[in-house]
Amino acid sequence: MLKSAPEGWHRVVVAADGYVPRIVGYEVFRGQPEWHSYAAGLARSATVTGRVLDEEGQPLADARVLFRDVAAATGERYESSSKYTVQTDDEGRFELTRLPIGAARVTVYKDG
Repeated sequence: MLKSAPEGWHRVVVAADGYVPRIVGYEVFRGQPEWHSYAAGLARSATVTGRVLDEEGQPLADARVLFRDVAAATGERYESSSKYTVQTDDEGRFELTRLPIGAARVTVYKDG
């Protein structure tokens, strides 16, 4: 239940310990009593680690690893209030915490 929400546009996020926060809606509050309904479950949090190598098998440092089209195990889209992106270290390793258990498309990008 939301009480005393300030007037204007807001992003509504639900969160609980051990789960990844999730954006469940965007609303405009007008400073008067009104009902808003949100139907969304939360996914447990997981940590994903990996290593990015170039074509010769050498570590790729400072590459950006993006997790896109993130979906919970139920298959529904999972929009989080935090970004699903991380940079690789000097050894090409990365670790992303607080990713919902489910599925995602992984993209790796590095300038040059």
